Amino acid sequence: MNEIKDLPAVWLDHLARKDLSGILSLYAEEAALMPTLRNKLHKTPVERKEYFEFFLSFPDLHGVVINQYSRSYGDVAINTGVYKFIFLRQEEEIEIFARFSFTYKKEKGRWLIIDHHSSAFPEGV
Repeated sequence: MNEIKDLPAVWLDHLARKDLSGILSLYAEEAALMPTLRNKLHKTPVERKEYFEFFLSFPDLHGVVINQYSRSYGDVAINTGVYKFIFLRQEEEIEIFARFSFTYKKEKGRWLIIDHHSSAFPEGV
């Protein structure tokens, strides 16, 4: 189960290094992404690439997992939890707390994201 628990940290590591190809390689071809900062479902590699080009453009972007709950069902696994993104906007540090769900499928010995939902906490909560 530790392997599953470590997967969000791997994703965040690629994010912090602004490793676009690395982050995209974590997603299966047919993966669905409902990202934190857009209201559109991204269903293709091109759409995911466009989103992450936008997201990775934030200065000093990095994140940390606050808590998570991991489950495994054979060749499918799920991580649900909370992470925090930190970046600079006009020289001010911004923090966004968001809920996440990653669903993975093991393909050729490798866990790939098949569904990723991330939504910022509602304001004022």
